[in-house]
Amino acid sequence: MTDGPLLAAHNLVVRYRDVEAVRDVSFAVHRGEVVGLIGPDAAGKTSTLRVLGGLLRATGGHAEALGVDCWLARRASTAASATSPSASRSTATSRSTRTSSSSL
Repeated sequence: MTDGPLLAAHNLVVRYRDVEAVRDVSFAVHRGEVVGLIGPDAAGKTSTLRVLGGLLRATGGHAEALGVDCWLARRASTAASATSPSASRSTATSRSTRTSSSSL
């Protein structure tokens, strides 16, 4: 386990066209800490969480989980699952299971 933060944002910026949803947000969450993300509507909470989950690329700064960039980790895992033969096999199996059980 790393001695650094489990989750961190460094000078995070998210822009949607002319609107800056997140401006220069930085924080670190260490093992054992409990954190809440609170603020008024349209304060950038959801955008920040989307960046941390790798669902949205930050316009500026970066976010990392366990020392790995959130955006790059999400892209790598998505690419790996898309090319994995076992992933497509398990999807086909779950579809046939659903079809069989729904026809009962």
